[in-house]
Amino acid sequence: MGGNSWLVGCGINLVGSISINLGTNIMKLGHNLRENSSPIESERPSIKSYREWKIGIVIFVVGNIANFLSFGFAAQSLLASLGTVQFVSNVFFASFVLKERVTWRVIGGTTCIVGGVVILVLFGNKKSEELGVDDLIGLYSDSAYVVYLCCLAFLVVMGYLLYRLGRTGEPGSPVSSIAPLAYAVYSSSLGTQSVLMAKTLSTMLRLLLSADYSLFASWFFYVVIVAFVCTASFWTTRLNMSLKLFPAMIIIPMMQINWTLFSIVSGGMYFQEFKDFSTLNMCVFCAGVGVVFIGVTTLSTAKSAMAGDLDDKDAKAPCLDLENSTSDLSDDKIPNAERPKRRLLPTSKSIKREMGIDFGEALRAPLGLNGLGSEDDEPPLPRQLSTDPIGNTSGDHESKNPVIHLPEASPTEPRPHRLPPLSTAVPTGPDSRLRLPKLANWDPDLITRDSV
Repeated sequence: MGGNSWLVGCGINLVGSISINLGTNIMKLGHNLRENSSPIESERPSIKSYREWKIGIVIFVVGNIANFLSFGFAAQSLLASLGTVQFVSNVFFASFVLKERVTWRVIGGTTCIVGGVVILVLFGNKKSEELGVDDLIGLYSDSAYVVYLCCLAFLVVMGYLLYRLGRTGEPGSPVSSIAPLAYAVYSSSLGTQSVLMAKTLSTMLRLLLSADYSLFASWFFYVVIVAFVCTASFWTTRLNMSLKLFPAMIIIPMMQINWTLFSIVSGGMYFQEFKDFSTLNMCVFCAGVGVVFIGVTTLSTAKSAMAGDLDDKDAKAPCLDLENSTSDLSDDKIPNAERPKRRLLPTSKSIKREMGIDFGEALRAPLGLNGLGSEDDEPPLPRQLSTDPIGNTSGDHESKNPVIHLPEASPTEPRPHRLPPLSTAVPTGPDSRLRLPKLANWDPDLITRDSV
């Protein structure tokens, strides 16, 4: 195809990429409206009842059809690079449709993608030759492409083995850290064959419209359709699974970069789009691809970084101090030097060890449950505790607070089955205060060890 047909292909591809992103954001808007309709999932209406979601689906499908048709007018290596423009459009749609905040990091990543795409358009291959079915079949026997397929098969096998090895390694080890990259390599190397199949189908369909050719009588046409469905399904499955296996901040940039890289290389090798490249063109083209990758990585990690900032702000939210519950909840208004030190709440075992009090026995006696015993229970300690209404105690321990009279267990009676510890130690770090509702007229000193 000569002339300026590549401009038509680029234009259709840009419209398709932007439409895909616009449709995705409108569908996301529909999901947001559904989530805000009711806090209970069962009471929310079906997502299909939302007009926004239906409009988003239509725009998304139209965008994918446009992208498919564009491959019949321009080189795959060029169109695969232009596909990254959807990240740029996502900045505007996320801001105006979903009302999300745009940061300087997002602007920087967008600038890198725009600059890289401009370089690729200026120095990349722009034309797409008219090829018949016999020509497309013959390209599979090209020596350069055969070598590429062998290298691709090696990458798929090694990537899968390294991924399996990394998944069985210890978390944080060098072996486990390579698992996301290995997963992205073998998934993208196979998944991007769907782009090659789409380009092949688009070329054959355009040939069918421009000439009297019996395309449906060729076995190759049906083989390409089956290969396209299989590789596209494989990529969709692996992409969704990657979000469950790895952190989004790590796996999303890796998947997107490998997808773009293998789409460019596979199209360039199969359709021989690099054969007319000079040394300067190849160097500048590779530099443009690198700039695009930097921008994609920056944009992909920007949202995760924003989510991390929100988590940090939430972690610094005011919380209740167990020993200063009536004070202002703002950390900024309590100097560190004036904050009381945390004290440990006593456990049932520690109280029993020091005072001879069995909480299990005390709680079960009024209910007549002392007959429930356990042979593994320790015998009660001989120390006894009594008190008068004023709060004076007899025994070795003194307390300023009144305590209750506890029933004594007879040595001949079965030992009661004790409850689990009534409390545990309160964390003592500066950021480890319990987030509890503020209690009115509550004296925390009553539950400290000094008051027992």
